[in-house]
Amino acid sequence: MKCGIPLRLVIPIVGLILLHPAVDDWTCFKGSPERIGSTDAPAPDTLYLLWKVNTDSELWDSPVVRNGNVFQVALERLYCIDLSTGDVIWTSDVPVYQSTPALSNDKIIVATNRGISALSIDNGEVTWEYIVAGRFREELPMYDYIVSSPALTTEKIVVGTLPYSYDWVHEIPVMPDEFYLICLDEATGREEWFVKTCSGFRTSPCVVHGRIFAASREMFCVDLKNGEIIWNSEEKYPHDFE
Repeated sequence: MKCGIPLRLVIPIVGLILLHPAVDDWTCFKGSPERIGSTDAPAPDTLYLLWKVNTDSELWDSPVVRNGNVFQVALERLYCIDLSTGDVIWTSDVPVYQSTPALSNDKIIVATNRGISALSIDNGEVTWEYIVAGRFREELPMYDYIVSSPALTTEKIVVGTLPYSYDWVHEIPVMPDEFYLICLDEATGREEWFVKTCSGFRTSPCVVHGRIFAASREMFCVDLKNGEIIWNSEEKYPHDFE
């Protein structure tokens, strides 16, 4: 089956509902760094409610699953929930909002309104944090730096930024002219490289055979090792906004 999350997990507006117990791990958006969005786990013949958790907020992202636990981002809070019982194991107050996390063996990588955070899967404690806010433009107070879901592969994290501030006088978002595709070391959060782009990332990068494919205003193909741009669709098919 093709889907963004396993069919046995359903996300309503204000809570997480389990309709059937999961069999396999589902560790990131669409299940893999390649964003294939498929699983060999069997779908249930009949859907029935096992449990539900009220998160007291809208849910804009997908759950991820590892070793019998479900991890769900809510508004400025991350939940770890027992998949079998629905019991909340821990919650972590981090400024997360609408990006699906990615799971390694011992960490959960989440995008926040100020950067990227790595939390312990065991207890939700922050292991490291990479701050995007002010990293490239100190003079602009930005919000919602990342809505793209991080790709985690070969001990590297790749994610695109979408910073904006808000003009409360004219009631419009104000976006800079600089956006970045960023690669971090999974163990330490150290910046490996970054690529400047023409527009922000609302979509999530995928990684195939050591190459990153990411859609900003243009489509990028980037070398995972060094951030070198292999090709850029803007060069061949430039946009004309006049």
